[in-house]
Amino acid sequence: MLGVVDHVADRWERLLLEQLGRPLETADAHYRTALTEAWVRRIEPWLTLPDDLPDAVRARLTAARLPADGYWTAAATGVFPVPARDRAELPAVMEGLWAEGPAS
Repeated sequence: MLGVVDHVADRWERLLLEQLGRPLETADAHYRTALTEAWVRRIEPWLTLPDDLPDAVRARLTAARLPADGYWTAAATGVFPVPARDRAELPAVMEGLWAEGPAS
């Protein structure tokens, strides 16, 4: 497992450095906080769930989001990409999980 984590982290870092176009040490570090804050400000409204949702609904929505996050990461990085034949079935699988109702 450590080897897998190292492989994924190395690939991710390599891709980020390629996009940066220079060694990380030469990047302007004070922009990191500003960039993170910009992402949070733009994306958080799409992910924040209303406080008045029942706990079971909140849990199911969060459970649905987490595989989507993983899928996005795999697609964005090219690490462990999802084959097209599997990708085509994902929406139906997620809808099936949602239709099952709250976990008991």
